[in-house]
Amino acid sequence: MTKKKPRLMRLKKALLTKQDVLEQRFASYQRHLLEVQDETGKIESAMARPVVMMFDVWRSGTSRIDALRQKESAMRHELRTVVQEMACVRSQLRRTDATLDEIASVEGRKALLDSLSEYVATQLD
Repeated sequence: MTKKKPRLMRLKKALLTKQDVLEQRFASYQRHLLEVQDETGKIESAMARPVVMMFDVWRSGTSRIDALRQKESAMRHELRTVVQEMACVRSQLRRTDATLDEIASVEGRKALLDSLSEYVATQLD
């Protein structure tokens, strides 16, 4: 059991690092998604003005909005992927913590049994 403990501690440290990286990626993607949505809103409001009735301006605005919507869709997909990875890391962390707790419990019981056996040995002498 104690041979597993250093390996599990390294695994836990790696998982915590990965969790931090995923949280940073999530925040970055979320900011980028908001920027894309803001830019889309600005173009849509500009196209709604009566001055923008010229077909070329309307067509370029429409194609830009389509591109931004595709980008938004890709960002949402990335966000879902990151959320799934974060859930996986959290699950692995829970399992690692449970195993470490179990090891600590076994080590505690072993230490208690050792001290009890020493006490019994001294009482018998």
